[in-house]
Amino acid sequence: MVKGNPKSSASSGTRKKHAKKQQRDAPEDVSSSPSKGSTKGSKGVKKNKELKVKMYIPPIKPAPVQRDPLETTGLGRTLPPELAVVLRSLAKKASVTKTRALEDLQSNWIDHCIAGDERDVKIWALMEMVPVWLHHIPTLFLSPSRRVRLLASNVNAALLAIPEVGQQITEFLRLTASETQIENILGTWLLAANDLDRQVNGVAKKSWDEFIVIERPTRSEILDPARGTGSKITVDATTLSSINSFIQRTALDPSGIYFYFNPIAPSVPLSIVHPSQNKKGANTPSTQNKGKGGIAGKGTSKGASTLQSYAATPRSIGGDETPRTSGSSKGDDQEESEADRKARLRIGALGGAKWLLGHSIKSQETSESSDNIYANPALWTSLNIRPRSPWLEESDIESFGYAQPGVRKAAWGLVLALLNSAEDALPADVQSALGTAILRSAWIETDMLVQGAMWQPLLVFVQKYPQSWLQEADAAAGNAEDNTEDSDDKSVEGDEVEAGPLTAPSEQNKEPSKEPSIPQAYLEYLDFLSSGCQGSPIQGFPTVVLILSTIPDSILFASPASSASSDLEPSPSESSSDPPSVFFDSLWLALSSRSLSSLNRSKTHAALLSALLECLIFLVRKIQKSRHDVSTSNTTKPSLDDVFEERLVTKQLRKIWIELGSSNLKVEPHVAATQMASSIQKWFGMNEQLGGLAWGVITEQLRETACSTDKDLLARGSKLVSTSLKVFEDAFSKEERTPSLKNDLDKLLQEVLKVEVGRIQDALVISDQANEGIETQVQLDLLVDLTEAFKAKLWVSEESTSILDPLLVTHAYNLLKVSNSGLQLLLSYFSHRNDHTKCLSAWHSLLDGLASGSSSIASSSSPSQVSIDAKTTKTLLSAVKRSQLPTYLRPKANELDGLVGAELQNVLANPMTHGRAEDVAILEDVLGAADYFISPDAFGAFLEVITATSTSCVFKLLKEGPEAETVAILDMATTMIQVISEHLLLQSDVHNELLRKLMPSIFIHAYLIPSYLGSEDTDDAPLESHTTPIAKRLWVDWAKNPTVSPKLKEDVMRDLKENLKALVRDTQYHLSPRDLIQLITGSPLGIHINFLKDVFPSQTMLGANLDSLYSDLIDPTAGVLDDTLPAKRSQPRTQLNPATLVEHDRKGFSSYARVVDGILYLFLEDRQLAKQNIWALRHLVALSLYARDLLDSGMTTGSWSPVFDTALVRSEDLLELNGNIKKLSVYVFNSMAEHGLLWRKDVVDNLLGGKTRSEAYSPPQNLLWDLIDISRKSDSVRDTRVLKVVLESVLASSYEDGLEANEGDQWVMLAKKFEKTAPQTSISIVSVLSSSGAELPKLDRYRNELAASLLGIKPHSMSTAALVTLRTLAASAPPPDSDIVFLPTPRAVNVVKSLQSWILAEDDGDEEDADMDEEIESIMLSIFVHIAPILQGVLGSHWPFMFDVLEGVLDRVCCEDIGNKNSDGDEEGLRLVALARGLRLVVVLEDLSKRNKTLMDEWKDRRTNVFTMIKDSTVLLLDYSESLSAPLSTVRHLILTILRNIPSNLIDEGTLPKMVHLLQDSSTQVQKTAYIILQKAAKTRTEHFVIEAGVDTEDVVKPILPSELVDIVMRDVWLGDGGEGEGHGSSNVFAYLLGWMLIFDSFADASFKVRYGYIQQLRDMNVVVEYFIPFLLRMLQLDQGVPSKAFKLGIWGVNAFYINLYEPGRPHSLPVLTAHIYYRALLTIPSLINSWILDCKDRQLTNGVTTYTSMYFSPVLVKAELEHVRTHAVDDKLADESLSIKVTSTNPGGTGAAAIASKTNEVIAAYSVDEHQLEIRIRIPSDWPLHRAEVKDVKRVGVDENKWRAWVLGVQQTMWAHNGRIIDGLELFKKNVTLHFEGQVECAICYSIISVMDGSLPKKPCKTCKNRFHASCLYKWFNTSHSSSCPLCRSDII
Repeated sequence: MVKGNPKSSASSGTRKKHAKKQQRDAPEDVSSSPSKGSTKGSKGVKKNKELKVKMYIPPIKPAPVQRDPLETTGLGRTLPPELAVVLRSLAKKASVTKTRALEDLQSNWIDHCIAGDERDVKIWALMEMVPVWLHHIPTLFLSPSRRVRLLASNVNAALLAIPEVGQQITEFLRLTASETQIENILGTWLLAANDLDRQVNGVAKKSWDEFIVIERPTRSEILDPARGTGSKITVDATTLSSINSFIQRTALDPSGIYFYFNPIAPSVPLSIVHPSQNKKGANTPSTQNKGKGGIAGKGTSKGASTLQSYAATPRSIGGDETPRTSGSSKGDDQEESEADRKARLRIGALGGAKWLLGHSIKSQETSESSDNIYANPALWTSLNIRPRSPWLEESDIESFGYAQPGVRKAAWGLVLALLNSAEDALPADVQSALGTAILRSAWIETDMLVQGAMWQPLLVFVQKYPQSWLQEADAAAGNAEDNTEDSDDKSVEGDEVEAGPLTAPSEQNKEPSKEPSIPQAYLEYLDFLSSGCQGSPIQGFPTVVLILSTIPDSILFASPASSASSDLEPSPSESSSDPPSVFFDSLWLALSSRSLSSLNRSKTHAALLSALLECLIFLVRKIQKSRHDVSTSNTTKPSLDDVFEERLVTKQLRKIWIELGSSNLKVEPHVAATQMASSIQKWFGMNEQLGGLAWGVITEQLRETACSTDKDLLARGSKLVSTSLKVFEDAFSKEERTPSLKNDLDKLLQEVLKVEVGRIQDALVISDQANEGIETQVQLDLLVDLTEAFKAKLWVSEESTSILDPLLVTHAYNLLKVSNSGLQLLLSYFSHRNDHTKCLSAWHSLLDGLASGSSSIASSSSPSQVSIDAKTTKTLLSAVKRSQLPTYLRPKANELDGLVGAELQNVLANPMTHGRAEDVAILEDVLGAADYFISPDAFGAFLEVITATSTSCVFKLLKEGPEAETVAILDMATTMIQVISEHLLLQSDVHNELLRKLMPSIFIHAYLIPSYLGSEDTDDAPLESHTTPIAKRLWVDWAKNPTVSPKLKEDVMRDLKENLKALVRDTQYHLSPRDLIQLITGSPLGIHINFLKDVFPSQTMLGANLDSLYSDLIDPTAGVLDDTLPAKRSQPRTQLNPATLVEHDRKGFSSYARVVDGILYLFLEDRQLAKQNIWALRHLVALSLYARDLLDSGMTTGSWSPVFDTALVRSEDLLELNGNIKKLSVYVFNSMAEHGLLWRKDVVDNLLGGKTRSEAYSPPQNLLWDLIDISRKSDSVRDTRVLKVVLESVLASSYEDGLEANEGDQWVMLAKKFEKTAPQTSISIVSVLSSSGAELPKLDRYRNELAASLLGIKPHSMSTAALVTLRTLAASAPPPDSDIVFLPTPRAVNVVKSLQSWILAEDDGDEEDADMDEEIESIMLSIFVHIAPILQGVLGSHWPFMFDVLEGVLDRVCCEDIGNKNSDGDEEGLRLVALARGLRLVVVLEDLSKRNKTLMDEWKDRRTNVFTMIKDSTVLLLDYSESLSAPLSTVRHLILTILRNIPSNLIDEGTLPKMVHLLQDSSTQVQKTAYIILQKAAKTRTEHFVIEAGVDTEDVVKPILPSELVDIVMRDVWLGDGGEGEGHGSSNVFAYLLGWMLIFDSFADASFKVRYGYIQQLRDMNVVVEYFIPFLLRMLQLDQGVPSKAFKLGIWGVNAFYINLYEPGRPHSLPVLTAHIYYRALLTIPSLINSWILDCKDRQLTNGVTTYTSMYFSPVLVKAELEHVRTHAVDDKLADESLSIKVTSTNPGGTGAAAIASKTNEVIAAYSVDEHQLEIRIRIPSDWPLHRAEVKDVKRVGVDENKWRAWVLGVQQTMWAHNGRIIDGLELFKKNVTLHFEGQVECAICYSIISVMDGSLPKKPCKTCKNRFHASCLYKWFNTSHSSSCPLCRSDII
């Protein structure tokens, strides 16, 4: 239809029909009962039917916009401007603006006022703004923004909390505000108090409850400001009525309310339907009066007319109810949709209505409008989930509750409040409208939360108003009539019906039934039941009986034909024609509903079962009652026959049992049986006949299930049968009304037992024959269920036992084999059968069957292998573990002994193949329960086997090393021991010998094996014994067990100690003594061992072990380090007896070394123990000397040691050993001071007097006596060295000022006593005394005696007496820095003369003693070292003699190949010692000659020759492939110390490659000294190449780095832990770094050609990228790419490093040196570093390197480069008056990367030509040289562009590609400029070389005079002279 046409659009037929309807009587009330005479054809008056007149009614005009009081009252000019701005922002539409305004109002005004800041001013402003605030409250409370509503609620509550402002608000509402304004303010406030958002309603509800009072407060409450809450707002009955009206309008028309407060400015004429108008144009009798605020519908009429007042706006087809115009703004409701806004407002309105119902003023007259709203059917659409509510389907009103669960929940809350507020009963119209809505909404509700709020009001209503079912039925009948009457009009009006939702098909175009109509609500209720209570079965099913009790009989027992429209479609087998069956069919349909398929299925099904039984009882009772009470007015006699109850009960109970038995109804059997028993009792209480019927049905079904041949049925129902029988027995045993039921149950039980036992026996026979047990399982389950249910009752009754005994005694094994049910049956039999004889018979039968069954299994699988029946045995063992078997059960004979023994043997022999987890577990369990299965004799044999296996595996592991199979066997045996441990401990007296063998191995397994296995170094993952915790627990249990006899424990401890001794001494065991000591330190329970006494060898035995070892020199070159040692061995290694050679353990330690190392560790853990056993110090020092000698030898291939295996022992272990011994020795020596000062003197006195050892000696005295005595007797090198070490510490530990003279003299006398018998001992004592620095008179006298005795020695006795005398004399020499004079000058001259006479005499004799002569000459050099300082001022023949001896020794030893592994050791030692002594003499001579001119004159003639021999020494030149020994490194260091002063003429270009290998020496001192010399050699080599390349015109010279040096830097260096450790690894890193230092030293002062050759060599060999960069990244920790984790260089300077100050072992030494080398690389070869940066694909790494470089290196490099430019800018190559170089460096200040990046560094070069300048600028970047320096052409004159660009490019290439520096680029620039302008003449016109006009050169020549001119000058000349002639010769140029 066309809007705006006042004429109705209905057809003529429709208008006639409407006219007839208007003539009918007034409509009756909904609650009135329908006329009984109404039929289908009746055309009488229709009840409760609204008139439908389709007429368009023009819309009302919107209410005028109320102006803001801020403008109308002038407050905008009186309020503070800031507050006025805030208040004006409240009127804006944008939610963001309102939010900010509210926040500002709260924080800047209200909070400040509460805090007391400018309180008076703030309070006045807030009081003045009250009208404006109250004006905006409705809009703010209705805002779509949750944030706005929350802030508005907070602000409103805060204002009310201020007493002055709250009182002002109260006064304004009471005196100033209009009724409409009060209604709007309080109404929206109440809506906010019930807002959907919890925070909003929390704040608003709190303020509402606090400040709103129904009754007027007292005067004191109003005036008392001390209450702190402001004044109360009084609400009287009139105000409540006004608020109620507002709430009603909001509930019905939320959009109208919203747009009243938020009007939309129309851009086109509005077309809004008045609330009293229907969309279709029906003119209803609703009133048109409006309130003061202009809201329609404030007063409405009753009845159906109120329905039409809902739709205040026309509804579009899409369902949008909001009035829209083309100018509508989207900003008003950005935060919520229209549907959400309506729901929110309705929720608030329904909540407000609920509050009003609870707080209304009770009076005699209630406002009529208060009742009309609840009679309005539109309101109760809030309950309905459908889009169209069934009771308003004719209208276009969408259900308020559609898609809004919150609205529906609030509506149900309102229903409950309405029911609670009604004192008697609800008005008829309210009850009618509410009843229809509730009954048509409750059963279709699906939301769980809504259902939770629904049940209470629903049940209260249907119980209080059951007639609502009939009213709904009448309404349904009326709707059917209306549909019939309107059917003839629909064809006419079809084209006028607007599109909208269709009604259900079942409710349209139906012919009314002739039978009484069944209401649709009841049909929906049946649907509700069939759906499982719409997903809430646990809450819904318990209410079924309550709701069923409210349904009238006329509906409940109506004919099924009346329910033809029902959606229920039960299956054919379940469908019935009687009405009660239809009800039960609906309940049964719930089983197929998904709502009953939840996780809590048992509870939901139990609720359904309870509902079925209760409803069945209720209906039967109701049917019986109706039969006897047919005269009741409200009851209709059901049309049912007399046996209907019996048929109904039989059918439903049978169905219940069937569903329970088939498990469709999944209820716990006990719960189901209990409910059925309770129902049967109720049947009997109601009617004995019906009770008997029900009992018969149940027992019949029970018997059928128990005796059924259907396996599936019996399997599902066995538990139900047994439980039901038990529950029925318990329920009916005390029932007096039904005594026969007990007898029936007993008979039924015996019957079931006979049937089931018979079936089981038959099935077991078949099972034995056919090997099948499927049939038996089901019967066994039922039988087990019966035994579990009745327990002891079955086994007490003779009838039952007579049935069960034959089955269990005969078929025990088969029952167990069939299933676990057989086990349960047997356990029940053993537990409750009181006949032990019968039980033992069954047990023996079971074991026999198990043995025979296991044999049959073995024969079928593998005839040669016998195994236990795993399945059956596991089943039986599970009962043993749970202690379910009686203790009296024992095997009759050895039924299972053979099987168990064979299985044990297989498992222990090879557990990795035969040790299946299942078989092992069974075997363990059988052994653990041996009393039940195994005979005692067999069990004892098994224990022996397990113990022997465990012990052998433990020691095999310790000897042969970890093996997976051995560990597996050990774990298996330990597991078996754990199983039998309880038996062993309980019978320890019986198994005494067994425990003695077992417990030591258990201890070792528990505490030694784990550390041993974990410490093994293998490529594979370390093995682990998984039974170690078991072994520990076994040992602890044994140690704690009080039943174990003390003698047994002592025996075990004794055996354990013997085992530990073997572990310590025997080198075949891999376990170290340290592990044993750690074990003792851990104090395991039950261990009490004095390790030093019980485990380690005694002092005597350990001394004998040491004495049996090789005691002579191990390395003949050791004399280089200790001059007191002989140069030759007295016992060559080739003469060693092979029997004395010892074996070593896996660490390379001999038995002696293992023991001493263990003692060392023990002493380190307990220092007091070391003080108490000082005797062990001899062995510690001896082991330390052995380790030191091996380390000094370099541990090369030819090294040897009597206590260490050089192929196995590690240098790290030896270093740690020496360090620990040194640490402990210092402690012990310091502790000797506790014994006073005389204890040494006593020992020396007794030795001098030839007395024996005193028994009163203290431990230190005993030690000293033993050491001297042993040295005196053996006089071996080892013993004398031990004595020397101890004496040095003993004599130095007690005196701060040195050795006392008296005691020293005694020691000298002792040395003289041993001079002949023990010369080496004497030498050692003298050496200690002389090195102490003490001035001992007898020692000085002894030196003179020795010197004087040389004169009396004849030359033929030089090899004997002379050698010893010279060695003793050398040993007696004082330290070089001592003030003690070695010999007087005359005595020294005589010594030299004596030696000279020997040499002269030797020259005259033969050469038989040539070897001895070499040794004599060698020791002479040692004497010369000490005599030379004495004779430095004495001239004579002694100096030439000393020089001759020196040259002779050097000439003999320097050319020898010392260090060759094929050379004889003694000869090599003699030569190297002689060389070392000669070198020391050269050092002394060099030092003396510097201070003594006379000596220099004597020495300089020999010096060159000596230096040449030293420089060409093989020791220095040979490159050893292996690590050098300490003596050889010492000799090298002496040589290099001498060569530091080598004359420059002895260093040439070949020195560097010859000597560069010295960098790889193992001694750091050698490396540092060698570098100083090689640095000079590198400079000399570079100078040679510079000269050769300068004169090379044919490019023949190829300057390259020595290949020997490049090889050093091309080696992969072992870094270890960052290369910071000590030892050979650290020296390798240092050598690598020194190699790079030499490479960069070679670039110093090199010419461009030489530098280019070096760089090209490094580039071609890719040394930087492949070796240098990776090493650099690892050493500086840059390999992670994160600069923050790199080595911090903040405190270190990278531009300098002093090699002579390098200290190995420091954590920072190598990284700092690496950083310095990187600095030199950036300075020397930046292009190679940059190439790696550009080629690296790891951006994180390159960024990290760049950041690190720019932070620590670039600033230093830039500074150095600029300083280099400043320094060399005045060199000859750049010196020129025309060239000026300027260096600029600007730093903005600050530190860090930002300051570096902002720093500007430039070099500007300008070349002047005729007052013109050619200028270039070189800018250095912040991360230079990783990024190139930028070369810019600033000014170009006189040079063409291409040439200029070539010059600039040349400068760039020089600095970058050729690794030149900035000075090199400037030199090239100067060279290009000077060559360019060289020979250029001035222009004859301008007299300048460069043109002023265009900067060009004179290039235009005159052909006659050959002069050149600028082109611009000629052009000007031609123009001014008006001729083209030459300015000079006047010839024509053109």
